[in-house]
Amino acid sequence: MRRFGVVGRTGALMSATNSGDTLQRRSRDSVTESGDQVSVSLPGRVFSPETRFTRVWNWNTRTRGTVFWVLVALAVLLLWTVRSVLAPFVIGAILSYLIHPLIQLTSRYTRLPRVGSVAVVYLAVAGLITWGVIVLVPVVSKEARELSITLPRIVARARDIIDQDPHLSFLGYDVSIAPLLDEVTRSVGTVVSAVSRSLLDTAVATVETFFKGMLTLVITFYLLMGAERFKWWVGHHTPQPYRDELSPIVREIDRILGRFLRGEVVLIVIMTIATWATLSALGIRYALILGLIAGILELIPFVGTWMAAIPAVVVAVATPSPHGWSPLVSAGIVGLAYFILRHAEDYFVIPFVMGRAVHIHALVAMFSVLSGAVLGGVLGMFLGVPTAAALRIIIGYIYGKLTEPMPSPDQDKMLLEASVPVSEMENTG
Repeated sequence: MRRFGVVGRTGALMSATNSGDTLQRRSRDSVTESGDQVSVSLPGRVFSPETRFTRVWNWNTRTRGTVFWVLVALAVLLLWTVRSVLAPFVIGAILSYLIHPLIQLTSRYTRLPRVGSVAVVYLAVAGLITWGVIVLVPVVSKEARELSITLPRIVARARDIIDQDPHLSFLGYDVSIAPLLDEVTRSVGTVVSAVSRSLLDTAVATVETFFKGMLTLVITFYLLMGAERFKWWVGHHTPQPYRDELSPIVREIDRILGRFLRGEVVLIVIMTIATWATLSALGIRYALILGLIAGILELIPFVGTWMAAIPAVVVAVATPSPHGWSPLVSAGIVGLAYFILRHAEDYFVIPFVMGRAVHIHALVAMFSVLSGAVLGGVLGMFLGVPTAAALRIIIGYIYGKLTEPMPSPDQDKMLLEASVPVSEMENTG
């Protein structure tokens, strides 16, 4: 049971008491009056018992709001200033978000304490990462290097084939393919070179990368260990009126972020494996690197799959088919395969994995991804859509507050009394 009191000018006593079967805590705020100044002794759990503040300057609602938003602005400015060192913390937060459901399941079915569940999940994830580094990285690096070396020959062969018929008829219009090929060449070269450099850097595992990885794992561990305690701390130290007001918003943002981030990772893995298996079955060279490109481009909603199809079609045109197909037939089959994969993703994978997670327009999603890429690179692309979804919820809440009718003084008083129950009030004097 919790009792709330009101501290007044006359020296009323405010106490808050939490009682339980085995634990009882009591904290008092004592108010003494001396002349025109009132000094407050804050509870020892926040400050030392001798800490005292004079209440000459009484903060009203506007002052408190101003100070709060100034502190928020200073915090944002500080984070922006040190943004270069935030990557391990952001990645650690994402990893903890992704791993947290596994830890809850492990705790539920194994009856292990939280530290044991975290250790089990950590070992499993570390095993998968080690397997990927040992098995996949060398293969992908080899394919990326080969594709970078043979890319000029692939483009030259594709150009020779296109030169035989440089125009494509579509709905009665002749479309020149040569400019499109030039743009595809530049794009594919940039993507392949970037992927190759990234994979090589990972394979080399420099000292900086190693320490950043270790720091990320340590941050993730502490976030996983303290997640429930942090939630309790925030809820316990948030005043009841604000807690009731903000809890639905926080729950909705948490639901969207969790569903989107976990669904996006699963979607990337599924589409990478599906594309690699399909291209391997069709006998297309560099199937693994093309599958990884398809998985990475899943970060771009709605058009990522079609963008990933372009380099695969170019490779199909320029490399001989083991099935004896002509270049155009091979390219058509690859294009059809991507078409089928895209629709299978839309109708089966996305509804099952993600559902209607973010509820934002396609143009807003694409703008969010591109803006995230400008601000934060690949990590920004990954966080662009969920950030936009969270902002949609916050803006909707603010709009509702701006457009709702102002309560009358009597209604305002009733709302205040309902949100802050007062069971005991002592007035002296």
